[in-house]
Amino acid sequence: MFKKDNMNFSLIPYEYFVFDFAGVLFHCDYIKFVQQAFPNHANHQELVDKIFHSELFVEYDKNLIDTKELTVKLCELVSCQSVDIDNLILAIKEHMVPMQDTVLFLHELKKKNVKLYGLTNMPKEVFDHLMKTYEFLALFENTTASSELGIAKPDSKIYQHVLNKNNLDPSKTVFIDDRAVNLPPAEQLGINTFLFTTVDQLIDGLKARKTSARLDNVSQAIF
Repeated sequence: MFKKDNMNFSLIPYEYFVFDFAGVLFHCDYIKFVQQAFPNHANHQELVDKIFHSELFVEYDKNLIDTKELTVKLCELVSCQSVDIDNLILAIKEHMVPMQDTVLFLHELKKKNVKLYGLTNMPKEVFDHLMKTYEFLALFENTTASSELGIAKPDSKIYQHVLNKNNLDPSKTVFIDDRAVNLPPAEQLGINTFLFTTVDQLIDGLKARKTSARLDNVSQAIF
């Protein structure tokens, strides 16, 4: 459980924190989504793989297809009725709820005067729902969604867009995501990245990296 006392350290040189949504700010349990929408299906993991790991959902994340077109194509793909996909979208909205430790962490970061940003691969319908529903998202200076740009992580263009749009210095920017594949393109732009598992792990990582940087500076001064 997140403890405010763990935040008693300087965040310098980090001035900007960019957060992924699903799996970092919000719980994202794909099995739970399909269990609610397809309660009688024999293999829920198979449905997760077919739906959420499909090129169709990537296109949906980028807003290249709308919910109506997604429904038609998914019904063909998994042999279901349109009401099942309606129920799936509803399940995503119902169960993608805030991760309370991360929300508390955001508030503590705000107290330290860092600027917060969001960067998510997310369908427009779900993204709009979250932005309208959860007040804590007002803590962010700006949020970028794949459905707004037609570009999704790990395409380096979406990270460059965030840097350019918000005038961020990558060396002072931290990007946090729960998927390792999304980190290298950000690192190539000079952004500091952290693979998210828990808030405590993230705080430990921030402390460890700052300690390492200090030791490097001391070593350079000596030699």
